[in-house]
Amino acid sequence: MHPSLRHFLLGLTCLLGCLTPTRAENVLLSQDFNACNNPSGWSGLTSSISWDVGSTIPHPAALGSSMNGTCFAYFDDATLGSTPLTNTQSLNSPTFDSSPYATVMLDFDLHFRAPDFANAYLKVDVYTGTAWVQVAIYKGQDYNGDLFSDNVHQSIDLSRYRGSAMRVRFGYNDAGAESWWAGIDNIKVTGRGAINCSAAQAIPVDGSCESATTASGIFNAPAMPACTDSAGAGVWYSFVAPSSAVTVRSAAVFNDVLTAYSGTCGALTEIDCINGDIYGFGSETLYLNGLTTGITYYLLLSAVQNTFGARSGQYCLNIQNGANIPPLSPPANDWCANPLPLVVGGACLNGDLIDATFDGLHTTRQ
Repeated sequence: MHPSLRHFLLGLTCLLGCLTPTRAENVLLSQDFNACNNPSGWSGLTSSISWDVGSTIPHPAALGSSMNGTCFAYFDDATLGSTPLTNTQSLNSPTFDSSPYATVMLDFDLHFRAPDFANAYLKVDVYTGTAWVQVAIYKGQDYNGDLFSDNVHQSIDLSRYRGSAMRVRFGYNDAGAESWWAGIDNIKVTGRGAINCSAAQAIPVDGSCESATTASGIFNAPAMPACTDSAGAGVWYSFVAPSSAVTVRSAAVFNDVLTAYSGTCGALTEIDCINGDIYGFGSETLYLNGLTTGITYYLLLSAVQNTFGARSGQYCLNIQNGANIPPLSPPANDWCANPLPLVVGGACLNGDLIDATFDGLHTTRQ
């Protein structure tokens, strides 16, 4: 492995692990059904053959069990008996806006009992604003036992379907035969990594490292950052300056660029930019000075698009108060007056050019 790549991987591992990454989330949809009634904006809970809300179901085989001791949404096919469903019965969420975020996640607790009916299923769909798309299906087995207390947590990435009029729905179908039941609880949709300045995620100075994932191909900025000619997959953050200087550090699985702005989202002014490691083998550090205490500033973390390597992916971002630029540490043989001797037939001498000074000399052959 190339030493630079090894150093990059070690640095990324530390920044993503040593600093205890956090994931600041914007909650776009949340429903725990604890009010034990039909929640506002939800549909599919109104007919006699439909989803319902309660702390358990009427069928005695459920033994009065619940998903977490409180109310949840359920479909009780066992109590319906041999009456087949003529179509899928859907529990539909209200509309929410997920368009500003790079990462959109759906989380929920699931119980689905149908071990003897291979064709019965529970599916999860997402509405993109123009069409419903199936993102998960549970079929022909228990998730995760006979009782509602036997449930599993599910996480589904909805990022590729982001939109301003997103919805989710849970569809139950017994495939025309008597089956058991399904339960859904603690539904939550979250967004992370704002792709628009207007939704920039505020992060604290001297806080934990903020970890998320960029969205490939999405870049919303007033102009290309000054330190690169090809940026993409940008995500926005904001911070309030605690003093006149801060240090911003990032590490990513792609070649990242850090850009800082003053002003407002409609009138941004670039104040600094760094793509110090132009090949993406190391993390980036941006020293910001001359800030005004108490003023909000914006950060754009983006990915270089015209070089090798990934063009989006996981990253970690951290801001610290103060901007003490470390002194250069050039190698011992930085100047001609201090050469390291080479021994003919001797061992290979290892070294590096980190912080080395360019003395203006050029070789005659390129």
